Amino acid sequence: MSPNWTHLVRFLAEEDGQIHLGQVDAKKWPDVGLALHEGSKITAKLVEGSVFDGVVTDKTMTITQLLAPLRIDEVPIIRCLGLNYRDHAKEANMPIPDVPVLFIKPRTALNGPAPAKINIPKFAQDGSSDYEAELSFVISKTGRDIPKEKALEYVLGYTCSNDVSARTQQFKNSQWCFSKGLDGSCPIGPVLVAPSALKDPHKLRIRAILNGKTVQDSNTSEMIFDIAETISFLSQGTTLERGTIIMTGTGPGIGAMRNPKIALQAQDDMRVEIEQIGTLINTVYFDDREFPRCRVCEQTAQRQKKCYRRHQLPKTDQQDNRSSFLDDGGAGHYSDGAGSDGEDISSLSCRKRQDRSEWSQDRRNSRLNISDLSFILHPAHEASSPDKEPPSGLRRDGGPVRENQSLIQQACYTIGLSHTTLEHMVRIYFKNMVAISLFHEPSFPQKLRSIDSPVQISALLAALVGFAARFYPSETDLVAAEGDHVADPEHFQAMALKLIDEALACCGDEAPPMCVVQALIVATHCQLTRGVHGRAWRSLGMCVRLAYELNLHLVDARGAVQATTREDSRKWRDEEEKRRAWWAIWEMDVFASTVRRTPTAVDWAQMEILLPADDADWFHDRPARSSFMERDPVRRWKVLQDSGNGSPWAWFLVINSLMKDAQVISSPRGVPSQSDQKSRQQYNRRKGNSSHLIGPVEEARQKLEILANAVQCFVLALPAHLEYRNQYLSFDGAVAAPGRIESLQHLHSGIHNIFMMTQLARLMIYRYHLFGAHAHSPQSGGLTGLSNSPDDAVGQSLPGFNDLGNSSVRQYFEAADNILMIVSRSCEDHIRYINPFLPSTIWLAAAVQLVRKYVKPPASDPGLTQSRFDVLYLTYKRCANLEMLEMQLQAHYHQHPEQGEHVHPPPETIGVPPGQNARTYPGRNLPRSTSNGRTGGLLDSTTQWAQTSRNQYPETQYQSLNLSHSELGTAAAANNAALDFMRLPARAERNYVLESDSISTTLSPTMISPLDDSSASLAAHIGDIQPHHIDWHNMDLPVDIQALLSGMSTY
Repeated sequence: MSPNWTHLVRFLAEEDGQIHLGQVDAKKWPDVGLALHEGSKITAKLVEGSVFDGVVTDKTMTITQLLAPLRIDEVPIIRCLGLNYRDHAKEANMPIPDVPVLFIKPRTALNGPAPAKINIPKFAQDGSSDYEAELSFVISKTGRDIPKEKALEYVLGYTCSNDVSARTQQFKNSQWCFSKGLDGSCPIGPVLVAPSALKDPHKLRIRAILNGKTVQDSNTSEMIFDIAETISFLSQGTTLERGTIIMTGTGPGIGAMRNPKIALQAQDDMRVEIEQIGTLINTVYFDDREFPRCRVCEQTAQRQKKCYRRHQLPKTDQQDNRSSFLDDGGAGHYSDGAGSDGEDISSLSCRKRQDRSEWSQDRRNSRLNISDLSFILHPAHEASSPDKEPPSGLRRDGGPVRENQSLIQQACYTIGLSHTTLEHMVRIYFKNMVAISLFHEPSFPQKLRSIDSPVQISALLAALVGFAARFYPSETDLVAAEGDHVADPEHFQAMALKLIDEALACCGDEAPPMCVVQALIVATHCQLTRGVHGRAWRSLGMCVRLAYELNLHLVDARGAVQATTREDSRKWRDEEEKRRAWWAIWEMDVFASTVRRTPTAVDWAQMEILLPADDADWFHDRPARSSFMERDPVRRWKVLQDSGNGSPWAWFLVINSLMKDAQVISSPRGVPSQSDQKSRQQYNRRKGNSSHLIGPVEEARQKLEILANAVQCFVLALPAHLEYRNQYLSFDGAVAAPGRIESLQHLHSGIHNIFMMTQLARLMIYRYHLFGAHAHSPQSGGLTGLSNSPDDAVGQSLPGFNDLGNSSVRQYFEAADNILMIVSRSCEDHIRYINPFLPSTIWLAAAVQLVRKYVKPPASDPGLTQSRFDVLYLTYKRCANLEMLEMQLQAHYHQHPEQGEHVHPPPETIGVPPGQNARTYPGRNLPRSTSNGRTGGLLDSTTQWAQTSRNQYPETQYQSLNLSHSELGTAAAANNAALDFMRLPARAERNYVLESDSISTTLSPTMISPLDDSSASLAAHIGDIQPHHIDWHNMDLPVDIQALLSGMSTY
């Protein structure tokens, strides 16, 4: 199919940040390159298809950046003519050739218009770098032995080009391929003009303009061999492949022939102007890097003739991604530069060199090279080193590119979706995955086409579909192809995990590529959002192990302090992808370890990796400053602020780390018990630690005060665009601000997540003041604080609760109120766009509201607290339905329709027939069964459910904790029952016991379904105890509640 475009451009669109093909209106913008350079707002009609068969559509987009009309993978070779202009031959005093003089450029020389630059490597910066303005054309179809009369049928279009040459190297050798084939030495553009739009390609004025001065001025009529002759001659016995670029030679006025000579210099403005086509504009850049040497060579002062380490040279505008995520021809350069020309951003790390004790400057410059020797002298031969390059799993740009459409189709078959539906699912993933940004979205097509393993590409796509499937029913604008069935998310997630296991098995002892690790991250993320259970827990462990295997924790161990210039943006982009994979794993590890109250699997002391940069910088390949995650919480927010990093994710990670620090201190095991204080003090004396001068409780309070101050400073240091000022969060899809690519949806998600995590950090800090310190005091008898005396159990004092004006109490409840506030001031469907690890924070805020209900002053309106609880509870319920969480809170909470009180009945009255004794356990206040396996009275309707649970789970005997109603007192038992549901989310692995004298039945929490109207009678006997008859304000809560809130709350 022939294309119908006449003036084709390849461009970056303002509307979506993607790269497209487009048709410009030549009547309105006859010189699109010059017009865009001068600031004109130019639109283009989108072209569907490729450059070879594209069809112009009616959809228009705004051009923000022009790229080379062809991608590097579309260009097999660049063939060039030398001495093809009569006036140039006369200038050079050379005879007119009888046949075309041919030389070639490799396709790695391909470059595009500004902001792409003409790169002059260091060896060519000798005053001989030269320009050659030329007309070039592209072959439209493959052919051989093409007759002259049919030759023009093989022309796809014409464009401007510049044959940048290193003259010193050219004159040293009769073969010109090296001197004219340097990377980026063939910029083309700005537009590809179809033959039908040119009156005569042999009558075009062509000029070269250097810094505003015309240095070449000729006409294509001066060609010795016209275009038809050139095609016919070059195709003799030689196949001209589709996409071949042929440069037709240059006119007089090149720098080497002028008197005095002219050479390209850094920052020169170089332009090629051709009549009826436009102006190709580039800036000259001098690359100041020396001959590449590896790190070991530098540290040992050794120069090698050949270094076998892989060094990546600056990239030019060679590749891009297509608007289609699964397009087989997309590849990925997406760069508008990185700051000013030659900008030194060695301050990517806010940590100074002298702060790096392990990799100090002295050790780097040491000829003895102790640091490398230390890696050699290791129990294992293959020591993990910061210089070790992990496999990327991607083919390099300069290497052969194999079409992988068959792999995409194979992945579609494996996953069970059509190509169209699969592409829709990928788009849904990028639209809804706002918690973590793992993939460089503009170059994602390149990532797919660069994967050469069918198992790996299927695993990655299955993982993305597993996440997107949760949102598919609501995406009404994306309809599955006819015959497609989008299964449940669990189906695709299970498939992804199976494919990941297969991909890892294929790797053997070799480290897996990043695409496999990213697939596992997405799959593990989906598992963890449903609960930190066995499979999710083990998948997370695998993520951590793979991250260490790929040395992701050492991405910036050495490289971050090296000077980085604009041409390194591609390398920085790849390293940023590794950083994001690491921090996604780190965040999952913090979440899971907080829920399970275990140490983190990641060692924070061994992280030499910068926090993620802003998405806008990453997507535009702009290397940006960032900071490390400092161990000292006081410095943690400071270094991030000093770096100027405005990434919402980076700031979220910092407040998340402060929350984890607080949780470690305030957890039940965060402070040693008083019985261990003496031995602990003796140990600290031997170690010279002054901690023995204060007690463990006071030490914990001091640490938490430091964290509280750090959290407050964090709030004050937040960038203005991430602050929550009680505004309404609409989570709209519109662009957040002019010049930015992220939507309000992403921005509001960042604001919401940071604010929620800040409140959770405060809850973790101040709960210790309310519960933890008292539980660790000598009078409380440890965490449980359980008393053998009923009077003591009821009468023990809780200073935090009794003094409701206490600052810690106020701030504890204020944090819960703040969570309610942001929930109330967000749009109805905001739960789709928040971090999926945060619903349990909403659950905790609801639990705190319930605590307040029973410690409020007498004058407080109980309905106010009740309404707050309802809002948070229903929000949590919607989150749980979306994320398919187990409804722990819902399973333990029910509002009686008549009484309107969310309180369990007294333990001794729940479903126990008269004359039978009831035994209750903290967290297990469910009725016991009768000896015949049937429950009496109120539980008759749930007998079948209980029996089913018994058949599925083994019986477990529990020793009675001797906490009957007669021992604790009526009020204490009622409080314990009312707060009983708060235990479950933190201990999802605990079972629920219905025990009688003759039988015990274990119920898994996963089997507990929400109580409906049929089971409303569970709370029928609460009428015997009315909350308003109890002096909640003056009554000391039982100590088991204190232990519950200090140790059982969840993240």
